[in-house]
Amino acid sequence: MMKRLIILLEVLSLIFLIVPGGMAQKKLSALVSFSTSSIEFVVDNLSKEYTGYVDVSITTDSTDWEAYCQLDMIGIPGDRILLAQGINPTSSSFIPLTKAAGITRKMNNKNIFLSRINIKYIPSYLDIPGRYEGKLVFGYKTTINGKESLVQLGQLPVSIDIKPIFSVTIWSESEMSRKEIQNGPIGISFRVPKPGEWCSLEKICLTIVTNYSNWNLQCGATDLIDKELNRFIPVNSLYIIVGNSSNCMQFSNAPISILSGQSPGEIGVTLRFKLNVTESILAGEYSGNIKLLFGGM
Repeated sequence: MMKRLIILLEVLSLIFLIVPGGMAQKKLSALVSFSTSSIEFVVDNLSKEYTGYVDVSITTDSTDWEAYCQLDMIGIPGDRILLAQGINPTSSSFIPLTKAAGITRKMNNKNIFLSRINIKYIPSYLDIPGRYEGKLVFGYKTTINGKESLVQLGQLPVSIDIKPIFSVTIWSESEMSRKEIQNGPIGISFRVPKPGEWCSLEKICLTIVTNYSNWNLQCGATDLIDKELNRFIPVNSLYIIVGNSSNCMQFSNAPISILSGQSPGEIGVTLRFKLNVTESILAGEYSGNIKLLFGGM
């Protein structure tokens, strides 16, 4: 069994109380232990939620106290860093760490073990790539002679390392089917009965999610081939239409830029393809592949 790392932090808090006839002092001691030295998230997927946890135990001389946890981090809103207690908490039990969160209250009990404190980070393309460092501050509120005091017990480092991310979900749609393309080539096909302009049997739908501030998307294509008749149509006869644009962009042997952005975001776009067939091209069923290339900073 792996030995659990325990970090012990002892805090002696000195609380001064005004009593009749002068100043009196009362000394309270508190002990906190963490099951891990830090919570770290490495973010490489904007559609995934990231979770970590720490087991915490607190011992104090106070007989009436309430433990709390507070997030101290700059750069990421507290409403996307959430806390829940217990093993396997439900999604609805998480609360945002926009302010100090009470985690337990005990009266006449000098020792308490908090079963588990779970931390969840919900990524957003609004978070600029980089490393964010902060801390979870644990402490307790105690009341002595009717007066409330805050006692800080310890801090647990928290880091969120956000990678530059560009993700594309690709769907191929035709009259008969709609399928997601996860790996492999992105195919397009045409029925060419005679010379003229012909649209592809498929349209390609993209959902782009990125945290890059400047980015562009390029598209390359292959020649179109009729494998049964061993005929081909050169790639420069193929055109692409992006979204609702009325402009057709002609393919060549090099990829062409089809889309760009100057800010992070989530974008949906449809790609349609057209084939311009001359009289030198014989009738047939032709197919080829396209490839998407991303560049960003």
